[in-house]
Amino acid sequence: MSLIIPILSFFLSLITTWFIKQICIYHNIVEFPRKDRWHERPVAKFGGLAIFFTFIISILFLDSYNNSVIFICTGSGLIFLLGLVDDVRGVSPTLKLVTQIILAISAYIFGLQFFSTAPIYISFPLTILWIVGIINAMNLLDNMDGLCSGIAAIITLVIAMASYLGGNILLMQVSLIITSTCLGFLIFNFNPAKIFM
Repeated sequence: MSLIIPILSFFLSLITTWFIKQICIYHNIVEFPRKDRWHERPVAKFGGLAIFFTFIISILFLDSYNNSVIFICTGSGLIFLLGLVDDVRGVSPTLKLVTQIILAISAYIFGLQFFSTAPIYISFPLTILWIVGIINAMNLLDNMDGLCSGIAAIITLVIAMASYLGGNILLMQVSLIITSTCLGFLIFNFNPAKIFM
């Protein structure tokens, strides 16, 4: 597989993150220091815009798609929009949890199943628990510089390697796109962070 798309993803993420950082600083859209954060000065917000934009644009360059890739793009888009609205206006925890559960159920239906070889009464609840758990775990990790994006890059790189060994080239491509996108963002998110997700 050509590494052109992941390389382009890295530079697109880098440029887009810098651009959004500049806009946020210019318009004073910043996260001010508070007790549950480590930063001591105002830091630009909405770095997640750069990550999601880069991911979607990069996916468009893939040679092929399947239902799983389409669902990943759609599902991540809904979670992204929910998170964006939550950052701007606030969303109740109940609505966020219900949305995550619905997406997890939809993922199971589309074939994105945890422990898929097990009976449905084992695989189904594990899939729900896994997807909802990972979404919230990554959200909680986004309170230290570089932690969330760094871990996401490591996880998706491992998935890409496993996918290559398992012969799932499409999943490897998608995973490497996410890895590169996170690394591009990480340049500005590493301690001391200049922008937050």
